[in-house]
Amino acid sequence: PLFLSLRARILRHHALDPSHVPAAHRIVVVNKTATAWLHVAEGGASGEAVGVRGIHNLGEVVAALRARFPGVVLDVVNWAGMSVTEQLRLLLDTTVLVTPAGGVGMLAPFLPEGAHLVPMDYLENLDWWLLGTHSGQSVSMEAPFWNHWPHVKKHYYQVFSRDDIVPNNPGKSLDEVQFRDQTSVIVDTERLIRLIDAAFEEMDP
Repeated sequence: PLFLSLRARILRHHALDPSHVPAAHRIVVVNKTATAWLHVAEGGASGEAVGVRGIHNLGEVVAALRARFPGVVLDVVNWAGMSVTEQLRLLLDTTVLVTPAGGVGMLAPFLPEGAHLVPMDYLENLDWWLLGTHSGQSVSMEAPFWNHWPHVKKHYYQVFSRDDIVPNNPGKSLDEVQFRDQTSVIVDTERLIRLIDAAFEEMDP
């Protein structure tokens, strides 16, 4: 209740209705193009932000979703180019949000009641690094946080194989990077579509 009260207060501050229900389906895919986290040691020049935890094959993903859901509005967004009010307004009209892990997805609590979130997992390559995770596991970075937002349904996109990730630094191999922060996901479009199909089935009467 406390978190939902905070959500409502923020939305009202921006003259938005916390109880708004979208009139139609809308898919939003988050395009993470940069990060404020600097990885100078991993190859970025001083002051250069190296993109982390993105969707590597974003163009392929968007094309597949447009082909599968031709009657659904689909937006690819870069939050950095939008005002806070614009971001919140778009989220309130979104029924499915597909997002990489990390801070770029932390706007999901402002989705409307009953919306569905598809956050990307990451493949762990360290043992007992955070919260007892093991090498080889598919890990949802913000799962404990998402548990506090029951009004949004979650469909975690899991990552199980080294074949499903690429280093963000093209000069590095997977053996030279830490998977959590220095790789992006190659999304299997068929598997993602199945998750979104399940979300739509649950939302539609």
